[in-house]
Amino acid sequence: MDLFYASELCFKIAVVVYLVGTLLYLLYLAFRRVPLGAFATRTTLVAVSLHTGGLVFRWIEAGIGHPPFTNLYESLLFFAWGIVVFYLVVEWRYKFKAGGAFIIPVALGAMGAAVLNPESGKDIHSLMPALQSHWLHAHVAVAALAYAGFVAAFGTSLMFIIKDGTPKRWLGFSSNLFMAFMLLISDRFNILTHRVFTLNRIVEGQVTNKLITFSIPGIILLIAAIYFIIAAVLYLYRVEGDPEKKGSILGIPFGPFVTLLGTVFTAGALGYLVFTAFNHENVALFGNPFKIIILALVFFVGTASFIFDLLLPKIKELLPRAEILDSLTYQIITVAFPLMTMVIVTGMVWAKVAFGQYWQWDPKETASLITWIIYTVYLHAKVSLDWPPRRTAAIAILGFASVVFTYLGVNAIGTGYHSYAGF
Repeated sequence: MDLFYASELCFKIAVVVYLVGTLLYLLYLAFRRVPLGAFATRTTLVAVSLHTGGLVFRWIEAGIGHPPFTNLYESLLFFAWGIVVFYLVVEWRYKFKAGGAFIIPVALGAMGAAVLNPESGKDIHSLMPALQSHWLHAHVAVAALAYAGFVAAFGTSLMFIIKDGTPKRWLGFSSNLFMAFMLLISDRFNILTHRVFTLNRIVEGQVTNKLITFSIPGIILLIAAIYFIIAAVLYLYRVEGDPEKKGSILGIPFGPFVTLLGTVFTAGALGYLVFTAFNHENVALFGNPFKIIILALVFFVGTASFIFDLLLPKIKELLPRAEILDSLTYQIITVAFPLMTMVIVTGMVWAKVAFGQYWQWDPKETASLITWIIYTVYLHAKVSLDWPPRRTAAIAILGFASVVFTYLGVNAIGTGYHSYAGF
């Protein structure tokens, strides 16, 4: 069997098995049945085994000097693999199965975004000269593990925030502002300045830099962003524990209802773009994949925020004690932070070899430095300043938002030396 075909088959099957594992973890979180948790772990182990096999097959097919993380397609696959491996180690070490319901969906989303990429974007191509370096292997591999650790820390921090009794208004306010910001940067602020959304054009079977402008999705996404901003304001002034459901629509408080509207509009724009791409040969849906991944991310966060708001009391009861979650977040970050430091150092050495300078203030370099500083503040606040756990958990969540911006947002806004990381 052709190794390239075998790798793609492994990835496709792995996505399905990850989906099953995610559902099992969610069921375990809901019902706390030990057999469900054990089955979820075994299912995830099967998925990550298939995932690993796919990466190995692709690496063998490409050659030893061409590791499977040199473009965005491969990077997403490797990033998802790192998340799952990191989580399974944490689960084994701390007997912490509840985290699977929060962390495995992130890996599933990264895998899904990669597998949905059209076949032409999955081909193995020769590496550009700047990527033909052993420093690439160290830099990107360590980055995937560092980011995976920060994803795990985000999951435990989010669970801590929920368990610790943080008011819904702050959870809703933060998540809605995040979604509005991600929508606005998804197409370099075109939905705000021009009320349009752009996709790359295909000419003679090749994706080009020429753009096709879509006015309807641009307007829909702008409305969605406005809804998220309105929802953030509504959450900020929300009165907790309203037994008579005052200020609600169909029994749903105004904040989550408007969040749902923003999520529906985001899904509508994404569906329109998918429909257009599949019905017009000259439209490249993944010509700039960051845009589509960001829209899918906003849809996922919006859906999760709405469900969490309605089921928050029940979810809170099912989570481990807040002290355990706070300690686990700290331990994970103490592992991920040195890895992030190595990412910056190996990147600097690689830049010196490839471009003649250690640091060039490339957008992704700058964003990575900001991420490193945020987690430095977290560790300093935790160790030296003795800040309360709720405040340090908020820093960890902010750090994850910076990771998302570094990984996706920077490429959506502009270009730089890392712009090779596209499909």
